[in-house]
Amino acid sequence: PVTLSYPAMFKIPAARAGWLVFFLTCGLEFTCNTWATTFLVKSEGATAAAAARALTFYYLGITTGRFVSGLIVKKLGNERIVLIGYGLVLAAIILLFLPVPVAVKGGALAMIGFGNGPSFPNLIYMTPRHFGKEASQSLIGSQMAMCNLGILAVPPLFGLIANHISVGLLPVYVLFFLILMFFMLEKTFKLVK
Repeated sequence: PVTLSYPAMFKIPAARAGWLVFFLTCGLEFTCNTWATTFLVKSEGATAAAAARALTFYYLGITTGRFVSGLIVKKLGNERIVLIGYGLVLAAIILLFLPVPVAVKGGALAMIGFGNGPSFPNLIYMTPRHFGKEASQSLIGSQMAMCNLGILAVPPLFGLIANHISVGLLPVYVLFFLILMFFMLEKTFKLVK
């Protein structure tokens, strides 16, 4: 294996684009994890018990999404699974915007988990193919760092928005990050080709 320094990896355009995908993917996942129950209770009128159940289904969605993606990856491929997942997240976000019952919004959160859950393992799996096996250890380590940075930065940023404007903006915030994820993923795919 070749050990690459951060400055060396930073010079690779596809690595930079990929870092943003990891940052956004984990940031989105943990923003929903951190703020979904508050959103359901304070903005949608759910009871604390119903919001807690919805969060349980969100985690179940993540787990199920990762499991199902493992079963169908040979048929669909990693790239397609991630893109299909983004489509499911988009459909779920649309449900969050609609005047539907709270139970449906809780189901939409589970769907966000199901759609975004496969992203992380599939993106990691693509790294050796995109950048070569020799450099993949360094790049995967840097991707882990970007995931952790996303977990540390993205949910607290929404906390500022929730405290100073409204927690009801969660669907807007998640949609913004999904759009960025999609464009950065497409950019990564183009650059590695």
